[in-house]
Amino acid sequence: MQRYRVLLPILAGLAVLIGACATRTPTPTSLPPTAVANTQRGLALVDRVEVEAPDSGAAAAEVTAHGQLLDSCTALADTTVERQAQVFVVTLFTLRTARANCAPASQAFEQAASLDIAGLPAGEYVVVVNGVSAILALAQAPSAQASATATAQATVTDEPAALPPTAQPSPSPTPPTPAPTTTGAEAPGNCIDKAAFYGDVTVPDDTAFKQGEAFVKTWKIRNEGTCAWKGYSLVFAGGEAMSGALASPLPEAPPGTIVEISIELVAPTRGGSHLGNWEFQDAQGWRFGVGASGQGPIWVKVSVNYSGREQTVPPPDTVGSAPAPEAANPCGASHLSGNESDILSRINAARAVAGLRPVSVQPQLAAAAEQHSLDMACHDFISHTGTDGTSWKNRVAGQGYANYNSAREIIYAGDEAFGGGSAGAFDWWMNSQVHHDIILYPDVSEAGIAVVTNPASPNYAHYTVVFARP
Repeated sequence: MQRYRVLLPILAGLAVLIGACATRTPTPTSLPPTAVANTQRGLALVDRVEVEAPDSGAAAAEVTAHGQLLDSCTALADTTVERQAQVFVVTLFTLRTARANCAPASQAFEQAASLDIAGLPAGEYVVVVNGVSAILALAQAPSAQASATATAQATVTDEPAALPPTAQPSPSPTPPTPAPTTTGAEAPGNCIDKAAFYGDVTVPDDTAFKQGEAFVKTWKIRNEGTCAWKGYSLVFAGGEAMSGALASPLPEAPPGTIVEISIELVAPTRGGSHLGNWEFQDAQGWRFGVGASGQGPIWVKVSVNYSGREQTVPPPDTVGSAPAPEAANPCGASHLSGNESDILSRINAARAVAGLRPVSVQPQLAAAAEQHSLDMACHDFISHTGTDGTSWKNRVAGQGYANYNSAREIIYAGDEAFGGGSAGAFDWWMNSQVHHDIILYPDVSEAGIAVVTNPASPNYAHYTVVFARP
């Protein structure tokens, strides 16, 4: 273990850069200028996002994030804004006093950010603030020259002014996206096109894939409008297309019916979190979506690993078979049961603040978590991939858990004294957006938790938490 004490700062820096799921220290190595040595830099918990419709010709649009700070030691810090094609990515950072005795008191906040929209073409853009998205609709403003020409024509003659060039019908078979309304897009024949999201059938948010792995995303969608869907399509609307078809036919659906919509996708070849947005399009090429406005997108959000080596389909010989006890714990590692209970209490406290149901310990998930914590402790490594090449889905399936595809895993390893024990592990997770989202994922209801320590290094603990739903 001594060699890892020397590599501690290097490994921690790499963990921050690549978004790994564990670190040897809960404090990132690079802090902003406003931070001091005893603070942790994290991400704010955002509940909802509001986008103010900009005036025609405006150079900026305002977005407001509403969220919560989970304890008295956390405060908002800086904000960054980036644009990737048709997606604005806004990141709200927090600073938190490290290893302090902080009251778990939720504090609501509002934080505004400005989006540079100067020169952007008309259409719909997706605004993502710490994982929560909203739609920004930009209308095309007439150019100054076109406006002047139209005014001159109106002055010289009594005939109506010609439409400016930017407002002429597009020669493309797909007309421009209509501006959002409160009732959805009005289709020919005076019926209304609108959809409602009824759930993810496959690939819930943050499902993990290998780089380049093919998968099928299926949504359950209700025709919430008054138009019958015939000749309609699902169309790409921004973000990561993930090699999907830009337009795919929708099943026919009379008003009020629920259909399942599927597309074939391929995980990107770079690691990290990836988001792709999709909308609906009628037979005339007009687009609509979900939500109160009838214009919101549905999306695919996946997590791609960095190594490209992780298995995501359970090997046939592992399903329903747990490893032999002597093989599972070759070093005589032992549990820190107090830490496990504390982690469960902290997870359920955070879920209660977010209005989510608690998770309960499930024996098969607990066994899968124990298998991986023992593996990491005895072989002194930190990774979601076990020494036998298995992923968390393999381990959960190997314990006989039926819905292993719903499993999500978070891990951590650190010195109990320096890293703050279970409190330090939980704080690190909650200040990492990926881990924060897994802890507060609404659909999970069961968990397995294992915290173990190797006798050769009794103060150093390895944490594994596996979430799933039956």
